[in-house]
Parts: sequence; C-alpha cells; structure tokens
Amino acid sequence: LQPVAFAASIASGLRSAAGCGARRWLVTLWLGTSAVAAPQPLPPTGLPESAHGTWASDGYGWRLQVDARGARFSHAVGEWCWSAEDGDEWLSGTEAFELSSDAQQLALYATGEPHPYRFRRLDHWPATCDHPPSGDTLTRFDRFAALMQAHYAFFDRYQVDWSNRVRSARGRLHADSSDRRLFAALRSTLRGIDDAHLSVLAEVQGLPRRIEGNRGRTLGTITARARQANQPAGPYRRQWQREIWNAALGDARHEAGNEFLQWGWLTPDVGYLAAYAMGGYAVRDFSDPTADRQVLAQFLDEAMGAFEAGHARAVVLDLSLNHGGYDFLARDFASRFADRRRLAYRKWAADAVDQRPTELWIEPAEHRYTGPLYLLTSDITVSAGEISVLSLRAFPQVVHAGMPTRGALSDILSKNLDEGWSLNLSNEIYLDHEGTSWEGRGIPPTLALDVFPAANPDGGHAQALQDLLTRIAADLSSAEAPH
Repeated sequence: LQPVAFAASIASGLRSAAGCGARRWLVTLWLGTSAVAAPQPLPPTGLPESAHGTWASDGYGWRLQVDARGARFSHAVGEWCWSAEDGDEWLSGTEAFELSSDAQQLALYATGEPHPYRFRRLDHWPATCDHPPSGDTLTRFDRFAALMQAHYAFFDRYQVDWSNRVRSARGRLHADSSDRRLFAALRSTLRGIDDAHLSVLAEVQGLPRRIEGNRGRTLGTITARARQANQPAGPYRRQWQREIWNAALGDARHEAGNEFLQWGWLTPDVGYLAAYAMGGYAVRDFSDPTADRQVLAQFLDEAMGAFEAGHARAVVLDLSLNHGGYDFLARDFASRFADRRRLAYRKWAADAVDQRPTELWIEPAEHRYTGPLYLLTSDITVSAGEISVLSLRAFPQVVHAGMPTRGALSDILSKNLDEGWSLNLSNEIYLDHEGTSWEGRGIPPTLALDVFPAANPDGGHAQALQDLLTRIAADLSSAEAPH
C-alpha cells in the first residue's frame, strides 16, 4: 500500500511531463560527479544545517524547504504548486539521509526502505508555492490531468490515450461547473484503468464520493452482496473476511498484531502462518511501523520456534486475505524462509529522470524455516502482500498456489487537491527477480486453486486448504520415495 507522503508513511508508491528545462537540471543533478556519502540516520533534531535550503525531487512532484524550524513540503506540477497536507510533519517518516559533498544533492530514505527519494537543491523557494492555485473548475480539472500525465506509470498497460480523454472530458466543463460535473469528468477519464492503487476521494454537495480502480472479483462480489442486503459495504466485507480468517484454524490459532497475524497447525506436521496485512500490528492505523516490526519479529520468532519444535515437514503461508501495508515488513516475512541471500525485485520511479533501479535483497533471518513452503494467494492479495509474493518466489523451495494476485505493486503517490479532494496513483515500476512486471495483471501461481470461487466465495478457502494439504502430502510422499 505504502502511500508516498513521508508524514503519513512512505509505506507497503511512476511518467514525467515536466518541462524540458526541468529535465535538464535533473540530469545535471543525478548524472553529475559530486560524491554522495553513505546514508546516515536522521538525527532527532531533523536534517543538519548543511541540508537546510530548498529542494526539488526527481520524480514524485515534491518541493521541500528545510530550516531550523523544520520542513515545509509542497506538491508541484506544471505551473502549480500547493502545500501538502501535514507538510510540516513530512520528515517524520524519514529514517536516513544522504548529502553530496557539494551539498547540492540530497537523498531521503523512508523507514525500513533502501529506495532513495532524490532531490536537487534550488536557489530559492518557488514563488508559485506561496500562491494557492485558482479554485475554478477548469483549473481544478487541469491540475488533476497534469498530475496524472506527469506521474501515472501505466497508461500503456491499460491502453489509455490520456490526452484524448482529457480533451473530451474538459470540453464538457466550464469555469463555474459544479462539483458534481467535475467529479463526473474525472470519473470519465479514469474509466477502465483497473489499478487498485488509483483513486480519487472527493466531497460533493457535502457527501463523500470515491472513484476506485480494481477491487478484484472477490471483493466486488461481496460488495454487491452487501448492497443487496442494504448493509454498509466496508463492515460487511470485513466481517466476511473475519469469518474465513477464524475458520482456518478455529480455536487452535495463535493470534498477534491486533489479530492481523496468526499461526498454528493444519495437521500434526504442516504448519500454518497467515497475515491479514503488512502492518497495523502495534497500532491499527499503521502509524507506528517501527513498533509493527517489533511485533512481527516476536510473532515470527514464536512461530518459527514452534515449527522447529514440532518438526514441521511443510508450512503454508496464507496471504489470500492480505491487504498490503509496508514493503519492508513484507520482506521481513520472506527473510524467515530464505535459504541464502537472494535478489527479490527491483524498483524505480517511472516519472524520474534518474531511473537507476533500486535492488531489494532478502537476507536470511536468524530464526527461519527453509523446508517446503506453500504460498497461498488470491485476487484479494495486493500491494505489500504482493511484495512478499515477489520476494518468496525467488526461493526454490516455495510453491505458489491459489489465484493470481491483484496486480498493484507500485507505492501509492498521494496528492491532496482541494478541500476534501485527493488523488492517489501509481508511479513506480517493480520487476521481479527475473525482470518481469506483474503490474495490472497479477502474479500467477504455479499451482492453480480457486480460493474464492465466483459461485461460492464463502466455502472456497476451506476447500483450497484441503486441496493444498492433499498436494503437500503427495509432495512429501514423493520426496521420501526411493529414486
């Protein structure tokens, strides 16, 4: 999930339409010769005085001003610049930084992440950042369209001619068009882009409205069922998932992390692990990722110890209900099954000039299980849940079973627009260890199991576990047979 706004979290993240001049100075920045030091922990007092000043990001569309009082954070695209929500707290999610020897280049690192967010020093704070954009409808639409053009990474994946869509939708608006007409225009431009990380949140005539991308077949079915029952969709979906979660192990489950984690035994020699999210273990709102990591480590230590003491011959890791969260926690899961250090995936910002990929490697944890691992996914598995899948598929002892994942791997780049309006989009490219992108299509299993059949989503999960146990028994028997 990982919304890209440091204050909220650069958690569990794109196509630059900046002017040629902007692209030239970014090339000068990141292809220059100034040495950049190794990352340093961010002091409690914030960035050092040598990093004070005004900065522009390469990709992501950020402007940053740092002084002794703290940080000022704004969004910028084209001729517009405006303050970010909680911009004064923007550095709170930053764990480390790098500053070049000439103090002209800055890189910031979010908690647990080796991916750098790169900045170039500016001579002064842009004057446009002190003047909020006009509030007329055409300007609001144009700013939305420019943000998508500048940052959205997957128009080609969804075969979208963005310029034509924008031209058509804008032609139906006027400067004084209502919020209702503006919302309809935005919806028309996004139709058919089935990206789970693409959304618009709005307030129209005092009521919350939302444009969402791909929710997946299963959650779409449960949402339709909620509407038929005249019940709120969110609570209905959560209750449906909770019943499936509880049924997997029944009263024999060991839960932790606000009931987002569980382990136990499916049979006397087949262990079971499940994660509902990659975060929220310490605080449900995902606001303390460092504490989440501690909770997860304790949980996994307990589970690994039990599997060792119980002589587990195989383990099932169930991510079929996983809704994402923090990428580094997703990799922490994978480290518990690593036989050795392995490349998991690469990522970069598609809207940046410097598109050198960041390599993400999995280091074996001290307490780990390296026997047969069966990974279960579904079309609910999304975002950081898919990062675990990418990571685990690099290991030879892993069998990926179930349904293809949702196919939304990029971090979420969040842009507040007007009061009550915001845009979330995907601006990063993720490639697995073999160089394949699964964005927009989902990561396919090697062993197909219909975890949530369209005709019977309620009973499919239990049947899938039984079918998987049958496969595990056959695999174990085959491994023991003389050759």
